[in-house]
Amino acid sequence: MKTVTAKPTAETMAPGESVLFDDKKCPAGMIAKFTKAQKRPSVSRRCVHQ
Repeated sequence: MKTVTAKPTAETMAPGESVLFDDKKCPAGMIAKFTKAQKRPSVSRRCVHQ
């Protein structure tokens, strides 16, 4: 999984793609994982351990 330097959007990601982006909103030692839905133009976000 790749780490990106710009906040991912539904337009910049492929369906089912997941990327890591440090949006400074996760606890220490964690990073935000953004995943685009397969069939909808939506992106989910959750914190994961680096």
